[in-house]
Amino acid sequence: MMEQQPLQQKENQEEEINLRQLFEQYAYYWKWFVLAILLSMGIAVIYLRYAQKTYNTTAKILLKDERSASAGELAGIAELTSSMGFGGSRSAFVTDQIEVLTSRRLMRKVVYKHHLNVIYSTKGKIRSQELLENDMPFLLVPQGNPDTTRLKVNIRYIVGKKLQVTDMVSGKKIIADFDKVIKIGSNQVLFTKNSGRLLKQSLDYEITVVPIDWAVNSMLNTIRILPSKEAQSYIVNFAMVSTLSKKAELILNSLIDIYNADLSNDKMRMTRATSDFINKRLMIISKDLSGADEEAADFKSANSMVDMATEASVFLQNASENDKKY
Repeated sequence: MMEQQPLQQKENQEEEINLRQLFEQYAYYWKWFVLAILLSMGIAVIYLRYAQKTYNTTAKILLKDERSASAGELAGIAELTSSMGFGGSRSAFVTDQIEVLTSRRLMRKVVYKHHLNVIYSTKGKIRSQELLENDMPFLLVPQGNPDTTRLKVNIRYIVGKKLQVTDMVSGKKIIADFDKVIKIGSNQVLFTKNSGRLLKQSLDYEITVVPIDWAVNSMLNTIRILPSKEAQSYIVNFAMVSTLSKKAELILNSLIDIYNADLSNDKMRMTRATSDFINKRLMIISKDLSGADEEAADFKSANSMVDMATEASVFLQNASENDKKY
């Protein structure tokens, strides 16, 4: 036991000496460690300052399944079978509506309504900043087929209320007036002023025009539409990641508005069709009843079944009322 204690103390002393030597060895380069930390912090600050920020925009809607609401007791049976794991109309209905919401037809209407195939941005020293159409001092209006128009231009405002347009593909520069059609490459475009926005000579604007289908694909790839986690919920969740939060809000709100408008139009068409069907059936029934009355009258007349005394009394009463009115 006496021999083991000196050995253990000797090992502890050697370990302490090794750690001290290691610390002193690296402490000699403390300036490089400080420089590396400062350099890393500087790079992080620059990255956070100039990196493109992204925003996650969300929305919720509550679907209304009128078919289930009108089914009465059958709707309760459907919910019971769904809760027991046998599937049900709720999940199928929500899935169908999500397919409608993610359809190209609805997104194409959104792109058309807000001209999302035309992308505006201001050029900075390091990166560009995207702008909404309403925030631009002027607008580019393609005059050709929106399904095939594709161009990229740089715009600078010059003295005399004119624009210097640089085609980024060919490098050709053109002086353009407002409200006059010019040709850029194989495309014809028109520049119009946006009232309430001032043009600044110090800013360069970059405008990119892509075909409608490209814009539709881009929007659909950035939108996620998912059902609620609750089994019996009719809530649908929307989420969209974008570098411009106002644009994401515009797209989601517009998509929901167009979806609701389509539902209203479908209901109106169904109501009109039902009303027309009922009116036509009523006309047919009225004709059938009128024909039946005439046949009954003819039959009574032919078989002397008319009560002359009653008919005479009714005639005299009507004549008396007419005389009073006269």
